[in-house]
Amino acid sequence: MMQPQNEFVKPEEVKPYLTPKETPPVKFLPAYKLTKMPEPKRIIKPNYTVEAEKNGIEGKVRMKLHIDAEGRVTKAELIQCLGYGLDEASLLAAEKFLFELADGNLIETV
Repeated sequence: MMQPQNEFVKPEEVKPYLTPKETPPVKFLPAYKLTKMPEPKRIIKPNYTVEAEKNGIEGKVRMKLHIDAEGRVTKAELIQCLGYGLDEASLLAAEKFLFELADGNLIETV
């Protein structure tokens, strides 16, 4: 249990609490503005689904990735899909990707 504080803060010195809805939006730097593209440190291959195997489906799923300053994927959007569960498997795998950033900037890249 917390002990009560003996010191009080004046009401005018209290900083307002920002709820998640009020936090300022993060601005990502487009990939074309980078001097060096992010280098993959960890790439996870998506699971090949039973539906895709049964139907002989192969190909590439293209995604737009948002990468934070620590190199983690914060958002992945599908650009080119294959279906048969491969799109969902690719999105799940992308959540585990890790990148080395050259500029230390937040990045939006394809």
